[in-house]
Amino acid sequence: MLTRIFLIVAIVAGLAAAGISAYFGRNVMLKTIGERDDYHTQLTAETKAKTEALAKLKKTEGDLKDTTAKLTQTQGELATANGRVTDLETQNKDLTTTLTRTRADRDTAQQELDKWRQIGLQPEQVKAVIANLASTQKERDQYIAENKIIVAKANELQRELDALRGPAETVLEPAGLRGHILSVDPKFGFVVLDIGSDNGLLERGEMLVDHGGQFVGKVRIVSVAKNRAIANILPNWTKGDINEDCRVID
Repeated sequence: MLTRIFLIVAIVAGLAAAGISAYFGRNVMLKTIGERDDYHTQLTAETKAKTEALAKLKKTEGDLKDTTAKLTQTQGELATANGRVTDLETQNKDLTTTLTRTRADRDTAQQELDKWRQIGLQPEQVKAVIANLASTQKERDQYIAENKIIVAKANELQRELDALRGPAETVLEPAGLRGHILSVDPKFGFVVLDIGSDNGLLERGEMLVDHGGQFVGKVRIVSVAKNRAIANILPNWTKGDINEDCRVID
């Protein structure tokens, strides 16, 4: 009887223990399930966050690539723009130089035009003057060429004549006679004057050569035309350079 009681007690105790174990086991299981669900929730959130982060990173990398491409393009455009600026600066410098030269040419032309206006000549008259000047210069050059031979021959004849009868007497030129030297031939030692018989100039006359108020020599007239004359340079009287800037005076 006592054994049965102990057995019953043991069974009851076992059942109680099993109930307690089942109770606590259920709580542990529920807790574990809750922890598992929390872990899965957290894992899902972290995975989602990681996925979003990776997507943002990929987008950022794409944006960075686009930005780098745009930066490279911008740098290229900047280099091109700098090149254009350099070209424009060069063009501006060239244009400024051209403008300065053009203004200088314009001012010179205006000054020349003012000079012509001061002497009262019209453009047609200026053309006529230039044409006459060209013709006169051509005649002068022809006259000089022809008279080189004449002067050389005349000098030779004069030397022969001087040797036969002595030096010819010097002729006095009209008082106050003035003229200018048109050209000089240093080889043959003679000059061409812009005065002649129309001015009263005489052959074998002598005239002083003046340059800027300074005496530089003397010449002897050997050939006279209406408005031109040939004169020999007298070496013993030469004191300076005789050129086209000189004038002759009596």
